[in-house]
Amino acid sequence: MRMKEDHMMNGFAKRYKKLPAKVVGDSGYGSEENYKYMENNDIEGFVKYPLFHKEQKKSFKTNAFLAQNPTNSTTGSDILEATR
Repeated sequence: MRMKEDHMMNGFAKRYKKLPAKVVGDSGYGSEENYKYMENNDIEGFVKYPLFHKEQKKSFKTNAFLAQNPTNSTTGSDILEATR
């Protein structure tokens, strides 16, 4: 979904002859293109990024094989422990 083609945003712009100062959106609007659009148009956005809900789950936080969850050791023993 592209924010600048969204009918709600276009409707607001047509009615008020300007873009809103702040927008709220779910993770469906959390794309890099939309973040850049908000930044370029001085819009303060409260928009979740696409992986927000998945990152909140315990299974995601404890998965040692994800790049977001690096091990603390250089030997990789944490990875071996996680697979046992």
